Amino acid sequence: MKHLELVKTVKKRFAKIDDALKNVVKDFDANDIHLFRIEVKKLRSFLRLVSAGGGKHSRQKLPNKLYGFYCSIGVIRNLQIQKKNIEELDNPEYSSLTKYYLDYIHNKIGRHIEELRTFGKGKRQFSKGRQEIIKNLPSRLKLKSIRKFTGDKLKTLTNLMKPSSLSDESLHSVRKTLKDILYTWSYTNEKTAIPSVVVMSKKDIRSITTLLGNFQDKCVGLDLLHAHYKKQLTNLNERLVWRKLENKLWNEKESDRENIHKVFQKEFHLQHDQLQSSIKQYLPLVKKQLVH
Repeated sequence: MKHLELVKTVKKRFAKIDDALKNVVKDFDANDIHLFRIEVKKLRSFLRLVSAGGGKHSRQKLPNKLYGFYCSIGVIRNLQIQKKNIEELDNPEYSSLTKYYLDYIHNKIGRHIEELRTFGKGKRQFSKGRQEIIKNLPSRLKLKSIRKFTGDKLKTLTNLMKPSSLSDESLHSVRKTLKDILYTWSYTNEKTAIPSVVVMSKKDIRSITTLLGNFQDKCVGLDLLHAHYKKQLTNLNERLVWRKLENKLWNEKESDRENIHKVFQKEFHLQHDQLQSSIKQYLPLVKKQLVH
């Protein structure tokens, strides 16, 4: 991939980010926020691919302004998801706490939105960061860099999937790694010949990342419940109801974890032994190429 193609790709990614930003700042709709964050993730994955070759181009990352906004609206999105999940509770035993908790979340969302409302009114908010990235792009993206990137992702998956029971953090990292593979598919597909990755189609990867995304939402939901609701407890009855809700969400989360394990083992064949075998076959090729 030549330099001009790299520049064109970066400009295209930023153009989509700018368009998505315009939609976000209109009313901070949950779906618009989600689409904006996807565009940022696609740029981030591409920059990781570009950085795989090492050297002076190995530190390509999201501009601070873009990353800061990405994180801030991520907080709003998490609150929006929490609000939706609490609203959907259909058991009357939770009614004593849901109204006050929903008011709390609603007000918190409103405060975050007010802090960001003026953002995006100017044109090309991230133009400075874009130019900095373009200035530091390599002369070309070499095949050995592409293969090193994919090999590193494979190694990451191997390390993450060693435990017999994957932690919340490991599952989140697996999802991020698979997202990097998905979002760089058009640049890496058919250039790596890694059996354990090739066995997964884009549809396979989207499916597993959706499962992992739902799991991550439950992790965040429990964290928010702990952080927010303990501040509002006033009596024993409310504490008991809160505990019931916590147990309900925890059980749902662990049920999802069990399902994810089954998917790993039976559908996508991502067992550690297979990954370890693939990486042993693949990394010597990458190292050989890097020497020449």
